[in-house]
Amino acid sequence: MTDQNPPQGQPDFQPPGGDPAGQPLPPVQPPAQPFPPQGQPFPPAQPYPPQGQPYQAPPQRPAGGRGSIWLGIGITVAVLLASWGLTTAVPYDSPLASVTNLLAGVLPFALVLGGIVMAAIPRTTRTGAGILIAIGAGILIAGGLCFALVLGLGAFGG
Repeated sequence: MTDQNPPQGQPDFQPPGGDPAGQPLPPVQPPAQPFPPQGQPFPPAQPYPPQGQPYQAPPQRPAGGRGSIWLGIGITVAVLLASWGLTTAVPYDSPLASVTNLLAGVLPFALVLGGIVMAAIPRTTRTGAGILIAIGAGILIAGGLCFALVLGLGAFGG
């Protein structure tokens, strides 16, 4: 490359579309906006709390009316004990055996369905959660007891 000096009286840099005589270009206008601005974008800032009004905390929900987890656990224990009692209290050859066995089989499913429905209703959410927690705990406890009894009896050659 060679160093070349610009001709005398002309600037070193010529912008594109510029006037070769060195005359200043008119200022560039910004492009038109598609939509004109509508009023102020934000409301003017105001002190909080508004002048002359004391601060008030937002209203709180009442503490009661949502049920109890312990009540749900108690309901589950009572229903599962009733289901177990129905199967053990009535002799197998009794005419009531088919009815009590059917009822004992339906009670746990009704308990699960009732727990889901109660958990979905805002007033009984905690009771429904207690029912579902107790069902899960009952399954874990029953499975653990079954496993312990099978191993304790030596069924696996222990």
